[in-house]
Amino acid sequence: MDLHSNDMDVLTTLASAEPVPDVSTSEAGEVGENAAAAAFGAPVAAAETALQELCERAGKNLARADLRISAEFDDVMPQVYAAIVSLEESGSCEAFLAARGIKTHGNVRNAVSPVLRALANTKHKHMRAWLAKYACVIALARREGISPNEFLGWRKSVTVEEACKKWRELQRAQDGLEQEVADTSTFRKLQSAWERATDEEQSTFLAQNNLVRCD
Repeated sequence: MDLHSNDMDVLTTLASAEPVPDVSTSEAGEVGENAAAAAFGAPVAAAETALQELCERAGKNLARADLRISAEFDDVMPQVYAAIVSLEESGSCEAFLAARGIKTHGNVRNAVSPVLRALANTKHKHMRAWLAKYACVIALARREGISPNEFLGWRKSVTVEEACKKWRELQRAQDGLEQEVADTSTFRKLQSAWERATDEEQSTFLAQNNLVRCD
């Protein structure tokens, strides 16, 4: 086989090039963590690594007692809470979700849930169920103004079930308040429209709806 001078130059360059070093899984994880730290801060990177390792480890052994999984979640939750507080206070939640490929919609019930899913990056249904519970715990702590330094002590004072129950009660109360506000707003609009209507328009409306004026 005849080689042109250009071909010989390419072969010479390839032969003299330094070999590409192998990157271990742990080193790749460190690279990812460093990138996350650069983009969103060290607390986010540390929480992301710890939570993903937990979900991967626990997800492979779903036969373990829930109590054991709960204890492991409790171990990493202070880190996760600090990360979420950091993202919220820096206004980086949307950027973080976009960077992790998480899409949100307008009717998200708990704003913590998508952020927690992004940090965990797990497809294990069992783990995602636990994440949903802890999203309620974290949302309640945020609502009550708990700082990252206070979170561990606060968490010891309330169980996951108690926190979830209280959060759901707060959500129902909020829903009721929003509905009341919406109903009041609708009533005021109707009242305003009625007051602007002429006597003839009012009479026509009453007739069309089989209503009787009660002045």
